[in-house]
Amino acid sequence: MRLSHLEMIVTNLICVLIPVNDQRVAQALAGGMELKSKLKTLRGVAAVRRPNDEWFDRLDKLIGEIESTHAPKRNRYAHDVWALDVAEDEIVRFYFNVSMPKQAKHGQEREPTTMQTPKTTLREMHDIADAIDATAVEIDKIRQEYVAAQQRP
Repeated sequence: MRLSHLEMIVTNLICVLIPVNDQRVAQALAGGMELKSKLKTLRGVAAVRRPNDEWFDRLDKLIGEIESTHAPKRNRYAHDVWALDVAEDEIVRFYFNVSMPKQAKHGQEREPTTMQTPKTTLREMHDIADAIDATAVEIDKIRQEYVAAQQRP
């Protein structure tokens, strides 16, 4: 997926927000972080360096979207096992997750489920990639607004 491009945009914004004479210092700090740490750092630095509250609120909402939606879904696509169900024209994800039904079927003991097999379509996978790209574009617009605000007298 295109989360790596989004991560590059996040890293670039962190570097813009950290006011150091040698930008390589900011790049070295931000470049060595995992995405989760970058988002936490971005939220903190942006809170301090925000040009206004509306700017920060927009960025904070996008950060939350990455944390709660984009990163977990992307990780599922990257790390789970997938198979194509040609007969159903669906893609099936396989992963281990133990769940115990709340009620037993009539006259039977409850039986835990250990293998989950949710289904998705290529369209759904492409929609997530497109949403990640759209978030990257919005974060870059926020970076551009910040730079423009800093150049005003």
